[in-house]
Amino acid sequence: MLKYHITPNKLNPQASECLAKPVRLGRLDEEALKKRILNRGTLITETDLNAVFTICKSEIANALAEGYTLKLPIINTSFAIRGKFDGQMDTYDKERHRAKIIISKGRLLRDVEKNLKPEKTDVLQPNPLIKEVRDGVGKNLDTMISAGVLEARGRNLKIAGDDPACGLWLVAENGQETMLALAENKPRRLIAKSPPLTPGSYKVKLVTQYASSKTLLKKPRTSIYEKDLIIY
Repeated sequence: MLKYHITPNKLNPQASECLAKPVRLGRLDEEALKKRILNRGTLITETDLNAVFTICKSEIANALAEGYTLKLPIINTSFAIRGKFDGQMDTYDKERHRAKIIISKGRLLRDVEKNLKPEKTDVLQPNPLIKEVRDGVGKNLDTMISAGVLEARGRNLKIAGDDPACGLWLVAENGQETMLALAENKPRRLIAKSPPLTPGSYKVKLVTQYASSKTLLKKPRTSIYEKDLIIY
């Protein structure tokens, strides 16, 4: 299933026409692909699978380096040399010419492409996520001195929007909330200064309408750090 959403055509903003933008479900690297194979319950061990992957990659690279083309269910390859030659006696010069490997879809990928079933969905804006909180001075994890500097790292953390709830907050065990003054406000990192606080355990709460450099959400979203911040 290929999910997609509709977005305005930025190349022609005056027109009403829109484009379909595919939504990526996720990205599989080599290790993720191996896990999917092992999860099928085959008799192949992880050691065997790693060895097969290593040999396949090596032999494919060696065959291409030797000048062979590939015809596989996944991909087909061919070669091309770019650049002009000065007559039939001229030879390859890496300063003027470039040898390239051309990759095209194999039979299996063409079949997958032909049978894709697109499904329209709403635009999904990623939520903010606090992954790590440190004392911005001593860099101690999940602890901070009273009236200290806090550094938060994660995803979509930038504080933006006109909702009064937007900000970086410390929430005491009794529910009292303290907004921190931002010294650095970036999507992946926030640095904030805290006023003097009573030692104890606090929750780190972030509220923002940030979605991208050009987009604000209509309603703010909240991220609460999963661990308690200990202030002493």
